Amino acid sequence: MALSVSNLASSLSSLSFSSQVSHGPTTLSFPKSNSAFSLPAKSARRASLSITATVASPAEVSEDDTMELKKYVKSRLPGGFAAQKIIGTGRRKCAIARVVLQEGTGKVIINYRDAKEYLQGNPLWLQYVKVPLVTLGYENSYDVFVKAHGGGLSGQAQAITLGVARALLKVSADHRSPLKKEGLLTRDARVVERKKSKHCPVCKAPVKEDSLVPLYGSGKPSSDPRSKPAATIPDRPAAPRLETARPRLRQRHHHESNFFGGFASVPGGARFGNFLL
Repeated sequence: MALSVSNLASSLSSLSFSSQVSHGPTTLSFPKSNSAFSLPAKSARRASLSITATVASPAEVSEDDTMELKKYVKSRLPGGFAAQKIIGTGRRKCAIARVVLQEGTGKVIINYRDAKEYLQGNPLWLQYVKVPLVTLGYENSYDVFVKAHGGGLSGQAQAITLGVARALLKVSADHRSPLKKEGLLTRDARVVERKKSKHCPVCKAPVKEDSLVPLYGSGKPSSDPRSKPAATIPDRPAAPRLETARPRLRQRHHHESNFFGGFASVPGGARFGNFLL
């Protein structure tokens, strides 16, 4: 059956929705309304629309869990981090991580929080933490306790890698060869290069790279590939090089004192009282 345009327009204009948000923290409900749109007279039917949406609440860590982890860490590390024997410090960018290893089942606790929760479940960052242990086959033999600060989560994860590797050296000196082979004992000194100002340091005016011409060239060619083809760069002026003369040894003269105040050189070196003849 063909629907007329007028009937369809009137049906759409009569369509309406009513929404109501419940006070519950995780549920949005849209109750059923009495609104309907009418089909042609011969096939009069009523249809109703209902939408229900549920919002999942994010996983939040309660204070009780944090307090329990703090008590657990303090019970495992009597005297704090500084009093432990198997300890290592790792750095990456601006991040610093102090790592303590204890015999256990492979737990990783960072700043009194579980590693998976602290690193936001990022598989790459979690892999960084466990690479030294996996290299030596100790992934289920040691518990890792970390205090990290500075930088971001990526930098902290890589700092923990270096800290764990250095701590494993205190377990046995034989671990140095496999860890060094994998490059886990080398401090990554790469940092983001600082941004250069494109303004004149004197007048603070913007400077274009096209207008910069070096004062002197290298002395070989008179053109610089960074400059325009028509620009000529003067060569550095040649300065006269003075020949260095060997310093002449001064001859030692022995003087003789007389009653008239004069001095005369004598070949001998006789001594008379306080006078040298």
